[in-house]
Amino acid sequence: LIVEAIAKISDFCKKLSKMKYMLNMEKHTDLSYLFLLGIAGSLIAIIGDILLGYAVEELGFVAGFGIVREGHSGIALWRLVLSLVLAMIAFTLYLPALWEVSGRLSRTHPKSARAFWWLSLADALGWGLLHAAYCWPIYAYRLLSDAVGSEIADSITASLMQAVFPFALFYVLLSIVPFGILFILIVPGRSVFPRWTAFCTPAFLFGPLYILYYQVLPLNTATYTLALGIMNQCMLALFTALLFGQKPAADVRPKNDARESSTPEA
Repeated sequence: LIVEAIAKISDFCKKLSKMKYMLNMEKHTDLSYLFLLGIAGSLIAIIGDILLGYAVEELGFVAGFGIVREGHSGIALWRLVLSLVLAMIAFTLYLPALWEVSGRLSRTHPKSARAFWWLSLADALGWGLLHAAYCWPIYAYRLLSDAVGSEIADSITASLMQAVFPFALFYVLLSIVPFGILFILIVPGRSVFPRWTAFCTPAFLFGPLYILYYQVLPLNTATYTLALGIMNQCMLALFTALLFGQKPAADVRPKNDARESSTPEA
């Protein structure tokens, strides 16, 4: 057992050393197909969101800022489980695509590219936990509705969502940071990505989509389902834009001794 443990630790250290090299982002080679993984992950995540909202016709508010609705009292439990599984797969597929984004950004903004990568890793963990924080209260509400009735189920589910709220708020705010960095880096036009792609980032799209689904369009099963997947729709737009939007090499300002410069070239 000791020998086996030492072998596992040695293998982990080797992998860690390779990861350290990767995080240095040296000699990055463009791998556009990684954006396809991000697109696939977005579509899978959107399917997971549809499983939570599709066929939920009674949209009376229960808890969780509109996440849990009265119609979830009759939702099939397999839909919640499958939604969680799909979310874990989807968020795993996001990581290679986000790594590709950071690698390309490192040509012009190496320090910010590293910050974007580390914050994206933290976000990926948070997205999985956040999706679970949505699914389990719905799961509990479904079981409680059968066992003790809707009135008591409403009260208990509301308490569960209140307990989850600080954690959920933290990760919602954290998710803004890396994509805010990405937006700021792209907008000036000095990164490898064209300026227009900044307007396909979640930092830009999330607000308008939120207003569209919650304030402009009438509340029904379709708009409720779409509202559940705002972030994943933003990720789909981001990876699609970055897949097709990249400047020619001659138009990209190279990094200068690994220091980011905000002054234009003479």
